[in-house]
This record gives sequence, structure tokens and C-alpha cells, in this order.
Amino acid sequence: MYKIAYIDDQDGQIRKVQRTVSADEIEASEIDLSTNPEEVIQQIIESDFDAVLIDYKLNETRADIHYSGADLARLLGQTLYNFPYFLLTSHSNDAEEEAEDVHRVYDRAEFYQNPQKLNRRIKMSIDHYRREIEKSETRLEELKAKESLSLLEEEELISLDDFLEKSISQGGKIPKELKKTSHIDKMNELLSAAQMILGEVKRQNDK
Repeated sequence: MYKIAYIDDQDGQIRKVQRTVSADEIEASEIDLSTNPEEVIQQIIESDFDAVLIDYKLNETRADIHYSGADLARLLGQTLYNFPYFLLTSHSNDAEEEAEDVHRVYDRAEFYQNPQKLNRRIKMSIDHYRREIEKSETRLEELKAKESLSLLEEEELISLDDFLEKSISQGGKIPKELKKTSHIDKMNELLSAAQMILGEVKRQNDK
């Protein structure tokens, strides 16, 4: 079963979405809108959803909402790397112009009439995201288990941890103070030693 969130300002739409996706083993739950989009993102993270469906116009019935579905999708993409989300809209042209990725924009009427296309895309995106997280976690553990790493491996470890830290799994979390390579540390040590030598040479010359 795939667990997705649905975000809309209009009451009653969630039941229609639930009926549309349920035949394809997708369970949809509604997330309450907040005037603060960061709070909506936090709900998504805490509820451990696999993907999100977002209505493009979030303020048609809510004058207190000052961001669009495209704004929320953009913030979601910045917060969670590659997280699966899709925009539903009755205003395709406007949504495609505002969205960062037009391939995530779907016409609402078409979705209700022929849901298999989007449902399949939702499931494929979730499966791909899960595989990426699993692969990254496995590789991260391999690198962390090594006694020493090459420069490229250290850079890869930091990159993997950054990805996992910005994913639903939160699986990375190497302490920030350790997110610099030993090669950089060694270079800094050499520079310090060189400065000490130069300082001593200068003092000898000044005598």
C-alpha cells in the first residue's frame, strides 16, 4: 500500500481523490492547510507519507492562505531532495508556467476520468525514491565501515549523507563538524606547519 497526502483548500475533495486512487492500492489522507507553509511541510515529514498531491490553487476559498500549490511544491522540493509530489489543477497553463517541473502537473478533470496514468506515475515515483534511499543508506554504511577513505570516497560520503539528511528517512546525520574531509584537515595541518617554519625563518633573518 502506498500512503500519500492530499492538500487542498476546498472541503470534500479528499473523498473524491480517495475513491480515484484506492483501486491502485494508494491510500490518500488529507493534510490541514496552515497559513505557514513550513508547518504543512512538517506535517508531511511527521506523518511519513510516500508522496503528496497538491492542489495548484490553495487560496480560492481561503483568503488567509498567501501561497499557491506551486509555492508549497517548491518549498517541499527544497526541503526534501527528490521527494515525489504532483500538482493537480484546473488551470494547466498557469500551473505549468509557475511550476518548476511541468512533468509533475496534471489536469484534475483528466485525473478523475482516467486515473490510471497519474496513479501509475505516483507509484513509480515512490518506488524510485525508496530505491534511491535504500541504495544511498547501503553505500553510506559501506563507506563509514572503512578504516580510511580516498578523497573521492570522502566527498561521496558527505554527498550521500546530505541526501539522506534531506529525505523522509533522515538516515544520514553525520555531525556537521565532521563533514569535512581528512584530506582538508591534513592540508590545514601542512599550511600551519609551513607558516610556523616561515615565521621561524623570518625571526632568524631579523637577528
